[in-house]
Amino acid sequence: MANLDWEAHKAEIERLYIHQDKSLKEVIQTMGAVHGFCRSKSQYETKFAKWGLKKYHMGSKKWKLLDQNLKKRGADTEVYINGVLFEPKRVKRELGRQAFQTTMQKEMEKVISRTSPKMPEGVLVYSPAPSALQLQWPSNLPWFKFSQSAFPDKAKGLFYSQSEIDISASPGMTRPSHSAEKDWFSTLDSVFAWVAPRSQKMLQGGSRMATALSIVMPEEYDGQHAATSQELSSGSDSKIRNFIRIALYLLSNKIAMRDARNSRSHIYGEEKFMLKIFRMSGLDNIVSLRHLLSRKHDMPAGAIAESLFSSAIKCLDIKTTQLMLEAGMDPDTLITDVKRSPMKTATPLGYMAMKYGGTAIHISRLLLKHRATIDLCHNGESALDIAVKRSNSHMVKILALNGAHITAKSLHSAVGGNCNFRIIHYLLLAGPKGLVDHMFPEGTILVTSLKRIDVTEKLLARKANINAIQPIQSHDQFNGLGTTLIGLAAASGNDELVRILLEAHAEVNIESKPGLCVPPLVLAVHGGNNNIVTLLLGAGSNVSLADAFIAPQESIGKSLFEKALTRDDRTTGRIRLCWTLLAEGGRASQQAMEDFSTLQLFDAVIRRDAESVSLLLSFGPRVTTYDSKYGHNALVLAIRNGDQKIISLLQAAGTTVVGCAIRFIANVETAMFLLDVGLLHAVLYADGYTILVSAILAQDDDLTMFLLEWGVDQTQPAVFPQFETPEYLCKTVLEAALCRGNLRLAEILVQRGACLGEAEITAIAWRASVMNDANALHSFLAMFPRYSLSSPTAVALALLSRNSEIIHLLLNAGIKPNGIPMIRPYYLRMGAWKNDVFSNPEQWSLVLSDPQSVLELAVIHNERSIARSLLACRDWTKREMGRAFATSLQYGEYELAKELLAAGGDVHQLSFVRGILISAYPLEIALEEGNTRLLQNLVSAGLDPNRSSGGHLTGLQRAVKCGNMKHIEMLLAAGGDVNSPAICHYGKTALQIAVQFKDTDITEMLVRAHANVNPPLNPLNAQDECPLHLAIKSGNKKLVIFLLQVGANVNSPPSPFHGATALQLAVKQGDLGLVDLFLREGADVNQAPAHNGGATALQFAVIQGYIGIARRLLDACADVNAPRAPINGRTALEGAAEWGRVDCLQLLLNEGVSVEGEGRGQFVRAVILARANGHLAVARFLKTTFVWTDSDFEGDQDHFLADTEEVTKGLLNIEQKCQDCQGML
Repeated sequence: MANLDWEAHKAEIERLYIHQDKSLKEVIQTMGAVHGFCRSKSQYETKFAKWGLKKYHMGSKKWKLLDQNLKKRGADTEVYINGVLFEPKRVKRELGRQAFQTTMQKEMEKVISRTSPKMPEGVLVYSPAPSALQLQWPSNLPWFKFSQSAFPDKAKGLFYSQSEIDISASPGMTRPSHSAEKDWFSTLDSVFAWVAPRSQKMLQGGSRMATALSIVMPEEYDGQHAATSQELSSGSDSKIRNFIRIALYLLSNKIAMRDARNSRSHIYGEEKFMLKIFRMSGLDNIVSLRHLLSRKHDMPAGAIAESLFSSAIKCLDIKTTQLMLEAGMDPDTLITDVKRSPMKTATPLGYMAMKYGGTAIHISRLLLKHRATIDLCHNGESALDIAVKRSNSHMVKILALNGAHITAKSLHSAVGGNCNFRIIHYLLLAGPKGLVDHMFPEGTILVTSLKRIDVTEKLLARKANINAIQPIQSHDQFNGLGTTLIGLAAASGNDELVRILLEAHAEVNIESKPGLCVPPLVLAVHGGNNNIVTLLLGAGSNVSLADAFIAPQESIGKSLFEKALTRDDRTTGRIRLCWTLLAEGGRASQQAMEDFSTLQLFDAVIRRDAESVSLLLSFGPRVTTYDSKYGHNALVLAIRNGDQKIISLLQAAGTTVVGCAIRFIANVETAMFLLDVGLLHAVLYADGYTILVSAILAQDDDLTMFLLEWGVDQTQPAVFPQFETPEYLCKTVLEAALCRGNLRLAEILVQRGACLGEAEITAIAWRASVMNDANALHSFLAMFPRYSLSSPTAVALALLSRNSEIIHLLLNAGIKPNGIPMIRPYYLRMGAWKNDVFSNPEQWSLVLSDPQSVLELAVIHNERSIARSLLACRDWTKREMGRAFATSLQYGEYELAKELLAAGGDVHQLSFVRGILISAYPLEIALEEGNTRLLQNLVSAGLDPNRSSGGHLTGLQRAVKCGNMKHIEMLLAAGGDVNSPAICHYGKTALQIAVQFKDTDITEMLVRAHANVNPPLNPLNAQDECPLHLAIKSGNKKLVIFLLQVGANVNSPPSPFHGATALQLAVKQGDLGLVDLFLREGADVNQAPAHNGGATALQFAVIQGYIGIARRLLDACADVNAPRAPINGRTALEGAAEWGRVDCLQLLLNEGVSVEGEGRGQFVRAVILARANGHLAVARFLKTTFVWTDSDFEGDQDHFLADTEEVTKGLLNIEQKCQDCQGML
């Protein structure tokens, strides 16, 4: 009892102690004298600790910060300290007492502080809420009729079980706990978050609540909202009654209520809150519910019932669900699925099919007991379809046992969705015969089961038609043709599945129209699986039938043998497959047999089987045939193998090497043998130079010297453009020698006239870097008096190996580092010989980054001295020095950057980076780091402020984004174009960027610099918006007013894609102050919507449920019949019906919205949209009020529903809207 007394007086105590800032002594005296509540000081202190009541004390420092902020804003404000609204008089008094400044201090502050100071912790400052709307409301609004019945002053109303709705006189209702009451008001804050700060103490008092209510809720009498806001902030019992009235109104108009604590982890917070209201309202009894449900033509009653039933289902509330069903709730009432929002609906049974556990099963049985339509399809799916898709075996069993119609679609989904076999078993057991043979685009269900052999066996046991013709879906010549199940198995190469199908007596020979059905044997041969071919032949596959098959796109058919022979496969596999087919009587032409002999000859040569080679040669194969990919024939293979006996056999058979790419010889013994048999000259003539390069790379000194004696190094390399060349081959013999570090050979080759080029310099530098052998490089360089070659790759390789000695040797020898180093291709080619060159991942990332000069590499490696040495080589282009300059800035090498800039580096180049760093321009670095000196140097070096500085921004635009006014001034002085248009798809002008970042000072600066406040929209960006629209979306009302004052067009057109005009944006965000402002400024209330996803101001208002703003717009002559956006649009009537805004709907009807003649189409769509989104009360009202005829069903309306999700994403997202608009206050 004592606790109840404290709770009864808590609100008044809090008001005195916190809101009126009375001392504890004053509170005790007032409560005793006025309310007769006498308690000791210690009792008060104990309760204060339990309630968490604690005054927030601001020190002088915080009051001074607040004073600076208020002066910066320069407008009327409301100040909240620790969640409590401080009266203006009190704020003024405390500022005068705590934040007093002398004249000198004020002047110093102006000089020192140019940006807004940080707001003290616990302090929030907002613009005052606009005045509540004073509107005239028609008496026939659905809510008025419902409210008069549900909330009578004295008589019994809707809540039959209670003597009255008033808490104090309702024996069936108990006073809520303090924590529960706090939760309710927290939720109320969230509902009205766009007009009130997020604090339950902030919203209850003052004008904010009245303003919020006037936007979304009509008044039953003048001043009702003001009175309600006062009652909600008082300690009277009537505030619970008022809260329930507001909550039921929101439910009746389907306006979302989200608990302030609601998050992803509390996804059902809104639904649970609705159920709290259900219990507190007195509806949680059979009599009241039956009375509610009996009001068939009462839209609010029906909408409330829909919302409550939906919440009970989604919260898996068995008790509430059972109560509502017993009261007569339609068990097929569509519910909004929170996991599939926005505006995705499901049947109750369909929703339960997505849930698991005993509670869901219990509710499902309740629904079925109350005659839910078990086969009702919604969005193309029945409850059974959903249960199967979710692998919900318990629900599948319940639905199947209760007579659900088992369709081939469900079975197909179960098999293809990897459901457990119990689900498939239930479906097969309850389904009709022939279910498994239903044909889908990919074939029967047997085809779907091929990846699950156990399921295939079960389906076959159910007498599935194993020989049905199935479509082939592939990327070859068989695509679109047909075959049997075993043909598909053969094509997939699944030996086990083929065996199972054969055991089930699958037919292996298809009798059908020629060219339409592919025999399984053909598919097996095409797949090259000899085991499957053998299985099919063993089962009686007719080779002749398969040989006769000709695919539609083939002009001349190939036999199975020819198909096997021409496969791009291993030689051994092809031979085995061909022999298998020949053994079974496969047809082979003379040409095919000759090709087969040649194939076998190649195989025998590779295996060094001289006996088989001899035997095959006796059959007279075409020994001159060569491999079309690599350019070798049998003789070339024998030469590479060094098999002298086979070479002799092939030579005797007339084989030559003319036109062949020989590449290499096995060894010097093979070369000498070729000389003895008279083949060496032909071999060296065909490909001698490459053979010498291969010998050098293989470090075969004997063969190398032998070939040199024959003068092979003096010949020209053979070119075989029709054949592939191995990547490892060097271009010249000297390069190969240097790559292998063979300086003795290199010297010989130079003496014999070998030319020195960049490839050779790179090769020796690579070798020296890899082996860390500077002596080798020094010795090589000594062979030549002086170089005048450019070899950036050689220098880059030395840099990557961090060998400065090699770099200096190259530079001192006259090697020029200029040009682009070709590290990546060189490494990929030479890495085959020594693949640990760049074992460090960072080094490898550099290789893949493709640096543009060695200067960049020197900067990244922090090699300042080398970088300076390289720079001294001169001949660098401005671009090369500019990239190195940008790179040095990004790596913090400012001294080196200064030298590069002084040498003439281009200031507009992009930096070269590695790892996780992102390339940047010098200007970008200067602005991001706030480096004024660097920016000045860039400007002095000829920086173009209108050139792209990275991404889609010019230098000036990026400076605006960084927010440094000094830098903006510098760039404007350097010729920055304040009106430079966006330069790509996502670009914005400088003014647009400033507005988007809510920077009033920079916005004013740009306007003074003649920025166009009405720039043309970027034609490349369908989502571009003018500055005024961006200011509205940013929530900065001061910016909005400023832009209007300097000439912003209040009627600027919206961006085509989901855009909105100024008035439309204000309406969409529920900003009453801006709506009135724009109307005063001449906003066109009927301005056309954006082409895609737009809406007129009135359409937005009714879609959002802002009936007060809708009334205001109608008074301003808004057109209730304005056309919808051409794409993803809704008329006002369609929008109100789609979102269940019952009172907005009646308001539109009162204003003459057209439902006949030209307006019949929107009427029909409104009914369809209401029904599709679960607003059955709205659909029923429209159909009964305006006669619904059979002709209204005519025509294809599907496209109006197909884009519902896209429309809802663009037209309504309350949660995002609240976040976007919060800053406006």
